[in-house]
Amino acid sequence: MYYIGQIFEGEYPPEAAVWCNRNGAFIEEAEKNVFIIKALLKPTNEDLADQIRMKRNILLNETDKYMIEDYPISLERKEKMKVYRQTLRDLPEQSGFPIGVVFPQLP
Repeated sequence: MYYIGQIFEGEYPPEAAVWCNRNGAFIEEAEKNVFIIKALLKPTNEDLADQIRMKRNILLNETDKYMIEDYPISLERKEKMKVYRQTLRDLPEQSGFPIGVVFPQLP
């Protein structure tokens, strides 16, 4: 059995790494040839919000071309794209943001 704070000298068994992957932990070399199991830090709400905004910005950038006046797209599709992009911009206004955010589907 492995646990948070467990120390290995020399090297650690591969099973310890498997245990870490299953239990939200990682192995860090504390000093030369001394390893310790540490818990992964859970992201804060601010971290989650930053990640969501980053993903949102990528999706907006990917659809910028559709907003160019002479881009070959139907008016109907362009309007759907505008709604999609506005929904992306409004993500931070969703109830419970940044937990449980639902991204819109690309039209």
